[in-house]
Amino acid sequence: TEINDSRAELTQRLEGAKKRACEARQDKLNDLMSKMDTRRESVFERITKVSDAVQQFVADKELSVPEYERLIANVNAAKVLAEATATEQKAVPDLDCSGEQPRADVDDFKQKRADSIDAMKAYRDAVKALAKAVRSVVVTEENAA
Repeated sequence: TEINDSRAELTQRLEGAKKRACEARQDKLNDLMSKMDTRRESVFERITKVSDAVQQFVADKELSVPEYERLIANVNAAKVLAEATATEQKAVPDLDCSGEQPRADVDDFKQKRADSIDAMKAYRDAVKALAKAVRSVVVTEENAA
């Protein structure tokens, strides 16, 4: 029983040390998580502005872009996914060291962040493909003129 008491005491001390270490980093991690959320919103807004500008350009110039509807559908699908993953990332609660499993909260945030990054890349790539198609039409028309 003396060995069991020693193990219990050691476990308790280790848990206390982990909690103190967690609490020392809690505010910094929460601030970092908030900044990542803000950055993701900013990236989303920039990509959306480019997408809107390209679509407005096509409408203003009355361009006929091959597979335009498919490209727009890809952009819209990627936008919905990017917006959803960014919302999921923001929905992760702040780190709370007094909670059941703070490490699981951090891991959950990391996974949601990775998903959001992948979705933003897909959205950006869909907008790039749209812009590239529009640009090729404009260059072709300029060369024909």
